[in-house]
Amino acid sequence: GESRVCLRPVAQMPAGSLSRRAAQAALALAVAGGVAAASAPVCGAASGSRRCAAGNVELGREHLLLQLAGTATAAVGAAAPMAQPPPRLSPPMESPCERSCLCWNRYAGGHTCGARIEWVSGPSGAHPGHQSLASGLVRDEFPGICSCSAGIWPPAPAAAAEFFEPVDGGLGRACRGDEEDDDRDSYYQLAEVATMEDCQVRCLEMPSCSGIEWAAYGRCELWTREGGISASIPMPDYTCLRVRSMERGLPEFLPADGGSGRACRGANPGDDMAEYYSLLVGVTSLEDCQSSCRAEPACVGVEFGEDGRCEVWTRPGGIGATEHSDGYTCLRRLGWSTPRLASPARAEAMAASERGPRSPAPAPAASGG
Repeated sequence: GESRVCLRPVAQMPAGSLSRRAAQAALALAVAGGVAAASAPVCGAASGSRRCAAGNVELGREHLLLQLAGTATAAVGAAAPMAQPPPRLSPPMESPCERSCLCWNRYAGGHTCGARIEWVSGPSGAHPGHQSLASGLVRDEFPGICSCSAGIWPPAPAAAAEFFEPVDGGLGRACRGDEEDDDRDSYYQLAEVATMEDCQVRCLEMPSCSGIEWAAYGRCELWTREGGISASIPMPDYTCLRVRSMERGLPEFLPADGGSGRACRGANPGDDMAEYYSLLVGVTSLEDCQSSCRAEPACVGVEFGEDGRCEVWTRPGGIGATEHSDGYTCLRRLGWSTPRLASPARAEAMAASERGPRSPAPAPAASGG
């Protein structure tokens, strides 16, 4: 009649990689009978190829545990039922994260809120096909981070959202202060990221960030100069963007590879299939083209030509690349530019570049951005 309990490790993870709530769920599951190590798919079917990150296996394991904390936990036995942990309440006026909110691209525990929501609502998550339930679960796990805040929690700016505006065209420009020779190290903070979208998201997470300078080899300058970015200089392979505000509630669009002078493409610059977009002609402005995108729930971005051509992109994998094309502008819709994690080799390459001169050229002279 002696009862015994056998505990077994749930999965091999680095120390500290699980949140307290996920660890509690792991213990509950182990006491209930043990769990075989989870093998989460690297890419959920609903995520889209561009959203798959190298860390998604670990993300899947963590959410396998997280989903247990949000659903009924198995009892150890009829005589000694497992006590349910007390519910974790969200702050007042805090709504679940949505694609149109900045929280979608905000990092929470090493992964973006959007990536977490998509995994939980994917085929291997707790709520397959139910993104609203997944958003609520992730919001409760990361209150104040993975939420579209409203009312007084947390305090919100008067009535403005933010987007990025190309400085002097953006593409092929390096940011400067008041004048073309006004370039001080104190004007910005450096970050090591893999893509320009990563750099933009970092900026949006910093209240003092007024813009970014992005170099194709991986350099990201987060400008915090009090006077902002007022000038730029020509510089190949660099892009300069400043932060601007617009009315709250409008979806935000991010320039793809600088936006101006770029045509949208799929997985690579040669990937341009008619099925990726709906074509509108005679559109009078970029704003009208963006409005057409807002009216299409599946829209991932737009390509607009000065001749009135408007492509409303609905490719499931989003806009993954661009190609040079004068007179055209390519914009990604915010929420479809989820940051991607750099591979170890890419991260090492960026670190090596950062230790070297500011210009990607091997010549010692030089100030790139």
